[in-house]
Amino acid sequence: MEPGQGIAGLIAAIAAIPPVPPARRRTRLAKIALLAALAIASAGTPAAPSLPEHTQLIDARDLICHFRKTGAAPKLFWRWEPESDLMMVIEDIDGEANTARAVSTRSVGRKALSVHQTRTRVHFVQQVERSVVVTTVEGCESWRWRGGERVCQRYRALNAWHFDQSVRIDPDRTFLRLPGTSYHGHCEPWKID
Repeated sequence: MEPGQGIAGLIAAIAAIPPVPPARRRTRLAKIALLAALAIASAGTPAAPSLPEHTQLIDARDLICHFRKTGAAPKLFWRWEPESDLMMVIEDIDGEANTARAVSTRSVGRKALSVHQTRTRVHFVQQVERSVVVTTVEGCESWRWRGGERVCQRYRALNAWHFDQSVRIDPDRTFLRLPGTSYHGHCEPWKID
């Protein structure tokens, strides 16, 4: 299938596939399903982020993120409550290679992340067996001025662990389908000045 042919090209490509013995039919059907999913996803995938704060986010290269479990924090006056239930440092963000690394209080050691940028969000995806841990950074919630330029100093963020592998094809759609059990919080660039 040639790029840009759309659904008609996909149907023609599927029709051109020769018959296959039953033993290999499942593999062929899996390949056809993957081809169809990629064609549909590429038709609806937005371009690189258009928001200036996302460019600043990628240029920052290192982020510190704090998250709390969804819902109201318990109000116990006799016990100290931590500022966050989950802390994460996202480092070595590479916008060209779409990679990063993360260290979190949830696990030991650095983990590899893939970076998925859309027009409205930046998604950092970590593969964990058959599940994914996705940290989604949205728009800026706190700005400051630096040398006559408006710079974001705090981004809204959400962290979720789920089994929806379609996050790599359409991360925004996956984000919108998340249950209310995610961790909400914020991310800040390691160095602002």
